[in-house]
Amino acid sequence: MDSIKKKMMAMKLEKENALEKAINLENQLKEKAKDFEKKEEEMNDWLSKVKSIQTEVDTVQESLQEAISKLEETEKRATNAEAEVAAMTRRIRLLEED
Repeated sequence: MDSIKKKMMAMKLEKENALEKAINLENQLKEKAKDFEKKEEEMNDWLSKVKSIQTEVDTVQESLQEAISKLEETEKRATNAEAEVAAMTRRIRLLEED
């Protein structure tokens, strides 16, 4: 009889320990879920910032490409103008020599 009481007490203690452990684990799970939500919000904020920066980068790249195209066009015009000036200078020299 005494051994049955000891066994029942041990089982009762084991049950109480298991319940306490379950409560602790549930609390930890709730904390981890809150942490996860916070991290998920932070991640969404960062993704939003990255998307905004990527859009800005795309806009700047387009502006840069336009500026490069305009520069190339202006350089071509300048080269042509210099060639015309050189040709006119030669003509003037030839006319002056005659």
